This record gives sequence, structure tokens and C-alpha cells, in this order.
Amino acid sequence: MTNPSHYSSWELVLQAEKKKHTTIGRRYRTAGSSLFFYKFLFRLVRYTRPKTILELGTNFGMSALSMHRAAPHAKLITIEGCPQTAHFASQLFAQRKSSITLLQGPFEQQLPHALAQLGQIDFAFIDGNHRKEATIRYFRQLLPFTHSSTILLFDDIYWSKGMHEAWCSIIQHHSVRFSADFFFAGMLAFRTQQVVPLHLKLIMHRLKPWQMGFFN
Repeated sequence: MTNPSHYSSWELVLQAEKKKHTTIGRRYRTAGSSLFFYKFLFRLVRYTRPKTILELGTNFGMSALSMHRAAPHAKLITIEGCPQTAHFASQLFAQRKSSITLLQGPFEQQLPHALAQLGQIDFAFIDGNHRKEATIRYFRQLLPFTHSSTILLFDDIYWSKGMHEAWCSIIQHHSVRFSADFFFAGMLAFRTQQVVPLHLKLIMHRLKPWQMGFFN
């Protein structure tokens, strides 16, 4: 696998530490995903080969860049609500000469525009508002734009009780034929050719009880 060089591109983000009027520096230290997750996302997108990608929650742009590197010819639209964070992400995208489209504004406002531009969704990464009602609402908005090969990935499905309830509710929808609970994220597919729904719970080796010291 090609080593994605963008993993170390934090210079634009760290510049915010010098700006007293923003909290970007603090958000960077607490909101960034791990290198493991970026590699996971890269491999998943490369394997599924989507032509259209939607992301809700750009953050600093690293997940969008990971997906763009995995599918460079896909049309990728990412939405970020925070204007300061979106500004740094857009600078990073420009620095990397990527073709990523970033829409800044509330999801409720920008999501219809993104869906209209994409036409249909091959792959979507939902990592924004982690409230139960909002997560379920986004899923319902995406449904008309999905097809049998669409993959939806929800981050932080154990973030809170409400977020986990949203995940459990979503995978019980009659159109969902497959789901995989990775603990740190949840993936679902529609697979119209699959008659009996299949729901899996997968735990990373390093998170298994005997690896965490619960058993001698």
C-alpha cells in the first residue's frame, strides 16, 4: 500500500495556536482521529472504489484527504459547520492540490446542495453532529440517494447512549441488509440481493479483553 504522505500535514492547523481569537488549536488536540483510523478509511474507500463520496464533518480535512487519496477520480463533497475549521481544511486541500469540494455551513443547510450535486451516493462518512435525532435525520435524508452498492460509515457509534441508540435504530431499517460494528465506527450496506440481513460486531485485536489486561 502506498504510504499516504498527507498524514503528517499539520502545519496549517498548528498555525492556529498563534491566533488568540480562535480555539482551533485546542480543537485540534482533542478532535483529531488516529492514524489507524485514517488508514482504515483509506483502505475501505480504495476497496469499494466509489465514484461519489459525501462527508458530513470535515474537521481539519484529514479524513477527506484520506478518501481522496484512495479514490482520486471520485467526486468528493465534504461539509463543515465551523467556519474557522473549514478555513484551515480548505487551505490544506489547496496545498495538496486536491479536487475536494468543501461546503461551509450547517448540515441542514448544505446537505441538500451536496446531494443535488452528487446525484447519488456511493460512499458516505458521517462524522458530525453526534446527537441521536440528528444522526437518524441525516440517514433518512441520504436514503433516496443510495443504491444497492452504497456504503455508509458512521463514526463514534458508542460516543454516547443517544448515538448508540441511533446506530441500533438505523441498522434495523428495512433497507439495510448488512452492518458491521467496529466499535470505533459502524458500516452499513443495502445489498438488495441479500435476502436475510446480516449484522456483525467486530472488535479490534488490541481492544479485546485479554489484550487490555482484564485476564491473566
